[in-house]
Amino acid sequence: MKKSTLVILSFLSFLGILSCQTEDQDPIGNDDDLLTGEYHVKAKIDGVSKNFPFTFCGNFENEGVFSLLVGGASREGENPEPVITIVLEKSGRITSGDYSVNSSELSAEYNLGEGKESYYASSVLTPKDFSMQITAINNEKVRGTFKGTFKNNQGQTMSITEGTFFLPITLR
Repeated sequence: MKKSTLVILSFLSFLGILSCQTEDQDPIGNDDDLLTGEYHVKAKIDGVSKNFPFTFCGNFENEGVFSLLVGGASREGENPEPVITIVLEKSGRITSGDYSVNSSELSAEYNLGEGKESYYASSVLTPKDFSMQITAINNEKVRGTFKGTFKNNQGQTMSITEGTFFLPITLR
């Protein structure tokens, strides 16, 4: 009896150890062929092409809520404006797919600089017309597109079209 109890306890301990091992979570999606090229954030702002050469990207998790921060600035320093920032938050891992402000997962800001107007897109503002598509993501890089309408506090709108990004995830 003692021998069979010892065998059963050993087996259960072995199962417990196996269940505590972490899975290899490197690829969130198997999109490695899409995750090559030059890093960038670009868009047309009211029809004018704009490149944001100073980029940033972070992927964070807090108590099951995951956040992806994508952004770019026109220059470095204390006054890097204009700056575009897109934030996606959702429960569960962020994967390839379509996201919009209508689902309250996505918000964005286009900041023209100190003393100038900022434009926003979020679920609490109208028009609710901003979306981001993540076409490829893993633990190291993310690629996607974005478009929509931003609005300032005076009700003026700004059109964002042909937005693309490909960034290393450097903030965790």
